[in-house]
Amino acid sequence: MERTGEIEVDPPELVTNKPVLDAFHFLITRPFCNACLLIHIFLLTTCISTSYYPAMKQESVNLEPYNTRLKSVVESLQHDFDTEEGMLTDLILIWSTQRRDALLNRDQDFLDLQQDIQNHLSHLQGNKRSCKNLTWADPNFAPSNDAALIQLDMKIKASFGHRNQCLYTIRKYVDSLDHKMSGHLKLAMAGPHSVVDASYDECDEGTMRHLLLSTPFLAALLIMGVGTIPRALTPFLCLAGSVQASRCAIVLLKSLWEDLNMVGPDTQILFVQLALCFDYALFFWVRFSQERQQRPGNIDAQSILMRTLQTSGFVIFISTMVLVVAFLGASCYPDLNKLGYLYATLNLALGTLFVGFYSLTVPTVLASIWPNLFDDPKGSFLQDGLQGISRFVKARVFRPVGYVASSKPLNYLATVLVLATFGPLILNMLRLEPNYDYTETDFSTSVREYDAYNMVNRKFDLQDMHKMTVFMEASPALRDHFSKLSSESGDQMDLAFHKAACLVARTISMDKVCKSMGIPDKILSIDWDAADKSCLNSIQHIPGDERYRARNHTKERMFLFPEIDDLQGKDVQKLVRHFWRTIEPEVAIRNGERMLFSATLYTPVAEDMLLEQQYRHAAPWIVGVTIFIVCFMVGWLFKSYFVAVKMVFTVALPVFAEYGFAVGVFQHGWFAWAGIPSAGGLKWTMIYSTSGFLFALAMDYDLFLFARVYERRLQGFDNASAVRMALEETGPLISLAGTIMVVSFFFVFLSTVPVIAQIGCLYCFGVALDVYVVRLWLAPAALCIFEKINYWPGKVPEPTRSYLDHALPPPKGRWDQYGSVH
Repeated sequence: MERTGEIEVDPPELVTNKPVLDAFHFLITRPFCNACLLIHIFLLTTCISTSYYPAMKQESVNLEPYNTRLKSVVESLQHDFDTEEGMLTDLILIWSTQRRDALLNRDQDFLDLQQDIQNHLSHLQGNKRSCKNLTWADPNFAPSNDAALIQLDMKIKASFGHRNQCLYTIRKYVDSLDHKMSGHLKLAMAGPHSVVDASYDECDEGTMRHLLLSTPFLAALLIMGVGTIPRALTPFLCLAGSVQASRCAIVLLKSLWEDLNMVGPDTQILFVQLALCFDYALFFWVRFSQERQQRPGNIDAQSILMRTLQTSGFVIFISTMVLVVAFLGASCYPDLNKLGYLYATLNLALGTLFVGFYSLTVPTVLASIWPNLFDDPKGSFLQDGLQGISRFVKARVFRPVGYVASSKPLNYLATVLVLATFGPLILNMLRLEPNYDYTETDFSTSVREYDAYNMVNRKFDLQDMHKMTVFMEASPALRDHFSKLSSESGDQMDLAFHKAACLVARTISMDKVCKSMGIPDKILSIDWDAADKSCLNSIQHIPGDERYRARNHTKERMFLFPEIDDLQGKDVQKLVRHFWRTIEPEVAIRNGERMLFSATLYTPVAEDMLLEQQYRHAAPWIVGVTIFIVCFMVGWLFKSYFVAVKMVFTVALPVFAEYGFAVGVFQHGWFAWAGIPSAGGLKWTMIYSTSGFLFALAMDYDLFLFARVYERRLQGFDNASAVRMALEETGPLISLAGTIMVVSFFFVFLSTVPVIAQIGCLYCFGVALDVYVVRLWLAPAALCIFEKINYWPGKVPEPTRSYLDHALPPPKGRWDQYGSVH
């Protein structure tokens, strides 16, 4: 029996399933056997992950084009035209620092350096597996002749933000070579891929440095929450075990599916696992301490641990399942493997599963073996101080908040105020404009490769790197269609294609949007004279290595050279959308429903834009199914009708508000006055890659509060009293856990890479909103407002107790009047 004040109450049975109870009993009564089992699991997973994971992480995967309507265009450009468009390229920049009139092509130091670089590239090509497709060109000298470029081609699909091991090796070699240079020559990688790769390297280093600096503060907060240093060490043991176990599972999955793309940093994954380990440790040990205080005298470890597992262990189990479902749902978006996010979501799902496993087993086994070591300290200054702080916070913060949340009409007023605050943020999310420009989202301005990239743009006229392709394709039926309309002699297919290509060029030349970007004067085509803006009488030969027509004469391409500096920016996105809406439908030739001739604008950013459209259409289904599964799980376990309704208010709406805040900060520059740059808006993958974690995080805290309310209802307390008591008991813990996460993600926000800073800001604000607003005000108020549909009929006893029966003394001073709440 549990004693609350003078009232004896039957202990709640959150876990009544016999197999689960038997598992808990075995875990507690066979601690040494379980300890040996955990050690063996840890050693086995560590051996497998350390032996294979690093090598698999370095493997490059030959990625196919995205499954959009441009896939056939990309494949045709590669196979029919032998083009490198959309393929991974990089640049090595060599420049002189002494004089502007330096002639590098006659400089012996430069010639020797060039030879060293080419020898090293040849060595990599012949000896390193990831470099077998590497090719390079002779140096391209700037007009000023004080700088030179060596272009590297990998003949695999470009994927910015995902490390290519060969180019990474070359970048490290170039860096070491630059450090050895003592003369007037300098060199650096200058391609967009290397800028992104170097930026993420700097980000990882900065994140680890900030994490080390914040560790003492985080450790102090954790000790404050769990009570003792031995308890505070358990989440780190759980983290070590879960990281190795999840990596071992990824290794096994990679061995079964060789095309799994494992590129990308693990920083975010480690932070999420660390945060969950801290949260679950707080949930476990705080409840352990509460159960210990109900049983003074010699410690009865078995009964205390059983009650802890039946209560907080139950919450940890449900939270783990909800998080796994959320992360698996986020892995259902199309082409995630090609983006590299499928590996991340699977790693998060597996990592969360093992975090939950170790968070239930490690503290239980350790406390069973050494009960006195993990017992509450008796009469210590630290324990007395922590208990005093806890009583003060409960009395002065959470008791008044609990009164407001459980009293009518104050709870209605609090709900309306919170939702009114969410309203503008949610509406602001509707103004989201995805940012496809990786130069704004993934470039750090503090890496040397960024300076080299800007130097390339200043010194070189890289026309080939600023061109856009119009891909034209005709079906054989175009010949028959043309022959009916024309009496010209000659190859009817060639003549038909020639006329159709001229139509495309003429339409582009007369288009206002294209004119505003200077395109009509810079159309390169075998069918069109850009100078006279007229169709040629016959197909012309253009010198160079470019192929303009496929061998079967049914496919052709022309090049556009818009006066745009950034082919990833908003001007290009505007041009792409204009082609989709206006030009492409206008130049298409159809015979009924049959397509005879089509023209398609190709640029890498168009692939991202089309993929984002697929994500946007898939998101409602993925999110809807995920929420349905989670609602069903939680509703069935807690016997609650209310979960689905409550989740709309306490989970979905706050997540939308969090994204609205991020849109305001990074798209509209709300905090530009504070030195936080807008970065052109949120990266287009941001919502789809972070929604799973934000949803799962909100559910995590929601479940902990709701489980305690449910527990108090099973003890016979009325709904309002149960909500008030649960808020007093869990509020400090949830706030402490949230504060730890806010501090952790604040250092992610300090990253010099804009997209990582966006993630850090989003998570910081999301956790703060969930913990300090939703869980304090909105969630308790919603539980009271909808109390009649909270539970299935007959699944909770009729209320026989109220708030005044609780062990905590009534509030003092001006709070005396509130007494019992009904």
